[in-house]
Amino acid sequence: MKNSTRSYLSAWKNIALAGFMALLMVACGDENSSSAPAKDSIEASSSSEELSSSDKAEAVSSSTTKSAASSATSATSSSEKATSSESAMSSESKSESSSSVKEENQSSSSENSADSEGIAKRFGACTDEIAGKVKAYYTTHYTCEAGEWRLSTPIEALGKCTSAKAKQILKGIDSTYYICENDNWRKLTDLENALYKAPCLNYAELGYLENFDKWFVCDASTIREADSIEIFLDRGCTSYNRGDKYITYLCQDNGWYDTIDMDTIDLKKDTDGATCYDDSKLVSGEVSWKKLYVCDANKFRYADSIELYLDLGCTSYNRGTVKPLNDVNYVCDSDGWRKAETELEADTYGITCGKHGRLVNGNVNKDKRYVCDEDQYREANSTELALSLGCTSYNRNEETLYNEVSYKCYDSGWSTLQD
Repeated sequence: MKNSTRSYLSAWKNIALAGFMALLMVACGDENSSSAPAKDSIEASSSSEELSSSDKAEAVSSSTTKSAASSATSATSSSEKATSSESAMSSESKSESSSSVKEENQSSSSENSADSEGIAKRFGACTDEIAGKVKAYYTTHYTCEAGEWRLSTPIEALGKCTSAKAKQILKGIDSTYYICENDNWRKLTDLENALYKAPCLNYAELGYLENFDKWFVCDASTIREADSIEIFLDRGCTSYNRGDKYITYLCQDNGWYDTIDMDTIDLKKDTDGATCYDDSKLVSGEVSWKKLYVCDANKFRYADSIELYLDLGCTSYNRGTVKPLNDVNYVCDSDGWRKAETELEADTYGITCGKHGRLVNGNVNKDKRYVCDEDQYREANSTELALSLGCTSYNRNEETLYNEVSYKCYDSGWSTLQD
């Protein structure tokens, strides 16, 4: 009986050991774990005398299944707890974030309110009597408007532009430079801005702005454009060198003045040996090398300041021509060079206004075409460009053929003939 009991206990011990091994292998995820419990089961069965083969197999299977199920249940429970914990943490985080945003908004609102109240306390109430008044607190400017103080615009922050501030240049709170003109502030042009920021060089030295093709000089602590004689002499006449003499020129209040009386110079001697060409080019003197002459009507004369600037004379040989320089068009008329009033004048200056309807190209803008109409030029329209013929007061009611299509000139312009 004792031996039978001992064998019975030993068998159950072996079965329990096999179940434990199966549970351990499932937990570790070993792919070969399914074969190990079977071997242990067989060994346990062989040592047992009382249990039948089928009973022992059933016990092993039951034990293995229960252990695996228990492990799976435990894993599922653990996963659910983790998910629940993450959800709780996420909800808690959102709550904290929402609370933080609310606190920030409340703080911002409180600060703005406090700032607004602080401005009113600092400057006093904004009333109708002081509407438009500007006050500053350190570098921040405020303007009284509609009963409230608001941030000033850059121009408001500059203060009023009065006659006392005429031509004064100030830097605005927007880092833009403004000039006071005609009781109003305006932004400096690109050229003015470049001139204002250019360095004040030595008292008579000229500077050059490559982007604008402009020469400048420092005068009375201000940068200005150099005039034609200063460019010619390559020397400024400024508040710093007033009274100075340079070659034959004297620096006076209104600029350089040639001290040599033109009538006292022997022009014939100074141009002796020079050929008087009809190309209107300037010629240097033989005695005074800085003196320039131009041949006009078969004889030499002194070149004037604009001719010096343009490096070309306005003579009987090129009357009616146009000379563009630095985006400015100069026309040569009976009184010398002058600036063209309009682009149309520059493009058609010196071209005879014919009464034939033919189109002409511009003097400066070669790609533009014009037509003479009612004794003056105008730009040709698209139909006239296509037909290469203007419809003007001189050929009204006339017809022309283009690409086998007949056109008639009406008061409104060219139009195809009706069938």
